[in-house]
Amino acid sequence: MTRAIRPLLAEGIGAFLLALAVGSSGHTTVATPLVAGLTLMTLVYVFGPVSGAHVNPAVTMGLLSIGAIKMHDALWYVLSQMIGGLVAFIALSAWSGLPTPDAAVMPGSLGEALGALVLAFGVTTVVRGKVAGMATGLAVGGSLFVGVLVASAMSPGILNPAVALGVGALSGGLTSIGVFLLMPLLGGVLGAQLARYMQK
Repeated sequence: MTRAIRPLLAEGIGAFLLALAVGSSGHTTVATPLVAGLTLMTLVYVFGPVSGAHVNPAVTMGLLSIGAIKMHDALWYVLSQMIGGLVAFIALSAWSGLPTPDAAVMPGSLGEALGALVLAFGVTTVVRGKVAGMATGLAVGGSLFVGVLVASAMSPGILNPAVALGVGALSGGLTSIGVFLLMPLLGGVLGAQLARYMQK
């Protein structure tokens, strides 16, 4: 039982820490993409051996689509990640107020999907053993950094439904749910599939 719970705790805590870091980045002099990338890189080293350090429903769904994780485990991972994001939302709301990400529907959707695609491609590359050892954290963190940079021209570059929940981006109704929840999931699946196809 403990062995089954540990990965879920890792995913929940990881998503919480990532959402907290991104939500707090507006109060620092460090750019949000750098904050997100370095945070994820650290989480890969810390939680990678426990859960794989997906800490992102888009990544989990992408890996599910290529059979790298079972459906049962994927659903529990996503639930844990979203709970982590929700706890971060509560914490940030209580501490300092939240940023209010805004994006036009079409460019915002494209940006979030494309950024999540880049991230999931990098994670899938690591999962498939194409990057190993100490380079895995750099590969995944770097993929997030690039994904956020790519998306930021069209959207806030959140790329992660759990983080979107944590920073309040899902509070704008159906439009925000489409942009910040559904599009990253689509991008994650496409990125994982593209990586698998290209690396056969």
